[in-house]
Amino acid sequence: MVAEGIVVPFTAQQPRCEIPADMPGPKDQSCKTFKAWANYAMAYRKRYHAWPVWNAKAGGQVGQLISRLGVDVAHHVAAYFLTINDARLINGCHNLGDLLAKAEAYHTQWVTNRQMNATTAQQIERKQANLTAGQEAATRILKREGRAGNEFLI
Repeated sequence: MVAEGIVVPFTAQQPRCEIPADMPGPKDQSCKTFKAWANYAMAYRKRYHAWPVWNAKAGGQVGQLISRLGVDVAHHVAAYFLTINDARLINGCHNLGDLLAKAEAYHTQWVTNRQMNATTAQQIERKQANLTAGQEAATRILKREGRAGNEFLI
């Protein structure tokens, strides 16, 4: 069975807010990187009260982000990235290199609306370690020779 789809022509969307004239980066809204860059830059300015640096490297990184995540979601992930409160990201001022390094992980965080930082990861890791230790202890008790029917109730 072959799935058939409907071809929907792409129509450019207008920005939801006025793009400041002093925003660095591409000005042509039909440019492939415009939407992702504009979302990143506006979120960056909101957080840091300054524009991010736009140069050839930044343009290439935004292009790579779009290639990896797709043009339909890259702009969402770029803006979401700036809301993540992780010490490493904050120390690096949420630079594009950090976004690109773990683009798929940030996509998952955006989709699930669940931020993951070192502290949260360690809490999950400790919870699993405690669960595993409890399961191992229960197994050892149940395997003992001559144990009562339910040692937990004696």
